[in-house]
Amino acid sequence: MTNNAFVAILLGCGSYDISSFFEKLDRYEDTVFSEDYEFTYQKLIEKVKEDYGENYDIDSFNKELDLMAIESALDQAESSDKFEELVWNGLNGYYSCSNNFFGFDNEKELKKFEEWRKFSELLPLVTWQK
Repeated sequence: MTNNAFVAILLGCGSYDISSFFEKLDRYEDTVFSEDYEFTYQKLIEKVKEDYGENYDIDSFNKELDLMAIESALDQAESSDKFEELVWNGLNGYYSCSNNFFGFDNEKELKKFEEWRKFSELLPLVTWQK
């Protein structure tokens, strides 16, 4: 049994879902978390357990990872309070195992802010940004 298959059994998903999660984690480590020295795997696990208790699954890990990436990108972009408020108010996502994404319902408004460029470059999963 491979490590991914073992973890998949624990989280009630497929090994492809686990591979997709680790691919996302790798992308974030190369971008938004490369300068975030506070990010740790342990912190991710603790946030999942804190927010979901014993009822966590692969979607819980994907959501928390995205939220941590957004928080880190906001900090690194030195975002204004108004920009942060719009980010959190416009956040929208879909999570179903390996089929997951997030974006912002108010992206046009966010693009008007100076910090959008740096913020959006740190989040490689927002694929519809041009």
